[in-house]
Amino acid sequence: MPEEKQKSSDCQYQLELGDEVVAAIVAIGYEFPWTYGRLINFPEFERFRTYFTDDNDWPEDDVDLEALCGEIHTR
Repeated sequence: MPEEKQKSSDCQYQLELGDEVVAAIVAIGYEFPWTYGRLINFPEFERFRTYFTDDNDWPEDDVDLEALCGEIHTR
């Protein structure tokens, strides 16, 4: 029997790149094994937005993604 969704609005996760916070996720519910959340995005998040969609929608041979991955690996 699946567990009922639980409220957990006090739980927040931050998406960071180095010292920069690019977005936050506030947990709004839980249903094992998933946690549901609301994305609070900051202006810094825009350059990452494409990669938070279905990967079938990503551009082919994306040089921006390669540059971004390189930056992530150096931080």
